[in-house]
Amino acid sequence: MWQIGWEYKFSDPEKAKKLGEQSLELSLKKGYRRTEGWAYNLLGALKLIVHENKVARTYFEKGLDAHKSVNNIKGMASCYSNLANIFVENSLFDSA
Repeated sequence: MWQIGWEYKFSDPEKAKKLGEQSLELSLKKGYRRTEGWAYNLLGALKLIVHENKVARTYFEKGLDAHKSVNNIKGMASCYSNLANIFVENSLFDSA
């Protein structure tokens, strides 16, 4: 579900959010940490787009924790990249 949501993040953000939330809910219920990480990443990206950086950062950090728990390198890289975008947007270049 999160993959489809990712495709809608710019064209239909509300649909993307709904798919991300559904994916997160199912992942948490079933204990699918990899999918949980990607769902948090999608929800964070949606918040980043509308400059809600505090909420986005929380989502990215939760996604990072989930990806770390299953050693998903690609997922961790994506979360770190998104976190760096937040730091750059806030002129925190050393943190980025």
